[in-house]
Amino acid sequence: MKREEAPDSVIFRVVAVVTFFLINLVALYLFLRGHNAPGGGFIAGLATGLSFVLLGIAHGVNTLRNIMGINPARLFIIGLGIALATAIGSWVAGISFFEHRFFDFYGVPLLGDVHIGTPFFFDLGVYFVVVGITIKVIGALTNSVNKIDPFPDEEVLRFAAEDEVPVEQATQNEAGEQTKGAA
Repeated sequence: MKREEAPDSVIFRVVAVVTFFLINLVALYLFLRGHNAPGGGFIAGLATGLSFVLLGIAHGVNTLRNIMGINPARLFIIGLGIALATAIGSWVAGISFFEHRFFDFYGVPLLGDVHIGTPFFFDLGVYFVVVGITIKVIGALTNSVNKIDPFPDEEVLRFAAEDEVPVEQATQNEAGEQTKGAA
């Protein structure tokens, strides 16, 4: 295993941070615009995922994990739960599946009158799903390219069988004898 390497360019790192915020402003615009025009949760999620990938390239994947504060797989699960709850909520309420409902809140401090609907929450769920998947896949690919384990050890152990021997250990057996997991 090799330690994580990030570019040494201070200019690239600063530009990446500034670009991160600019891309996320565009993503916010796309997310909010999507209810009445093209855009929404999917394209905003792709933009935000791209901004996190840029930050990961500039500062390293482990730094990106620390900045996020949440596992991308959990973000995906939360988003899927929000999207499903929104879709199923209308059916449980006795109306057509995926039928939208809108709510008005008057006199909200700093915002005034707010008109919000269930499509907003569905798009929020889609946004979280896309961001979570993008960061998880690109992070694993980036680690793999840099010859770093693509997944953290605790994640590998969580999904491994109890008696499973990792392929790396099986193929690097110094005695030359075949162990479990080696073909």
